[in-house]
Amino acid sequence: MINKLETAEYSKVERLFNEVSININCIAVLNGDNDGTIWVNDLTNPTSAFMVDNEFTMYLVGNTKNSQFNQEIGELIRQEIFPPAGKKNDEWVVYYQNPEWETIIKPDFKIVDFFLLRRCFYIFEKLKIANWREKIPENFEMKNIKDILDQKNLVNYDQLSKVLNSEWRSVDDFKKRGFGYALVKNNEEIITRAMADYVTGTIGELGIWTNEYYRRKGFASITVAACVEECQHRGLSLRWHHSEHNVASLKTAEKVGFVLKENYTAILGYFDEYQNLIENSWYKGLYLNEPETGLEYVNRAIEMKKPELSLLSIQAKILVRMKNYLGVVDAFYEMIKLELENPDRFFNNFCLDKDFTEVHKLKEWTEFEKKFYIEFPNLDSN
Repeated sequence: MINKLETAEYSKVERLFNEVSININCIAVLNGDNDGTIWVNDLTNPTSAFMVDNEFTMYLVGNTKNSQFNQEIGELIRQEIFPPAGKKNDEWVVYYQNPEWETIIKPDFKIVDFFLLRRCFYIFEKLKIANWREKIPENFEMKNIKDILDQKNLVNYDQLSKVLNSEWRSVDDFKKRGFGYALVKNNEEIITRAMADYVTGTIGELGIWTNEYYRRKGFASITVAACVEECQHRGLSLRWHHSEHNVASLKTAEKVGFVLKENYTAILGYFDEYQNLIENSWYKGLYLNEPETGLEYVNRAIEMKKPELSLLSIQAKILVRMKNYLGVVDAFYEMIKLELENPDRFFNNFCLDKDFTEVHKLKEWTEFEKKFYIEFPNLDSN
């Protein structure tokens, strides 16, 4: 039977949560710096524990073989945690250390269609962009987030507010313990921001965001550098996490002076079933290079509802890896039935992608190409 642990008794499970201590929000919960709930298998001598933090992020630690505990936690997740979490978040995640949890979650927890997300954990060591102030462009200004909290008219302020309200108890709590900087253009628009997701003790965890129209310009790195400099003055050590496939985040972390310390895996899923199938098809079919598995998810999504461009794009790339080149052409035909926002860019950037070189050798491709220009006669066929 699962038992809810009282806050005053959290010390009983500190040793268990050392397993996932690189994710500092669970430590913040244990320290009373953030809100969360913990269930254990035994109130006197807990050997298995489950935590849900203030963002509905979940943590599993301890003995993996307590089947009754696992099954009851699974029911708790499905019946009591997922419903409110799905109203707040697009996705759910479980952190753990013991890989046995990966094989248990389907039979014991009755949770399916998740995927194992590879993650990277960094610790800041030495600032490599000490001259970050010199890199601020004209008409831009680096502002302390605490100084712009009343400027609600700033473009992209809603994005900042959402993070504050989801990761911190209150704005006052952030003002007291948090930190962050934003690169602001013309005193009108937040271009990028870097701020503490969590702080507990002398450790802070950093999160970043950049407007998609201003990415790959070095704005994120100088904003992170501003945060790092403040943390050095405050005696805070900084941590950084990102998904393995997020190359931009990796480059920013290393450019500023963070060093990779550990690779780990998290269990991830999406609340929207259709979106979950799409994410599984991409991650398993393309990123993990398991095309047969990826195609299974594509087909399930297509059965659910009329496919959108992103799903058909994944399908085409998976079929290439399976050397089903005729199937790729069929996928192209399905794509041009959709309302393409920019047909010319779609054709040149996607259909002519080098990944489809073998497809371009088929006579069926030539026929498709003719069909494409008939469908969109205003395009330049040169």
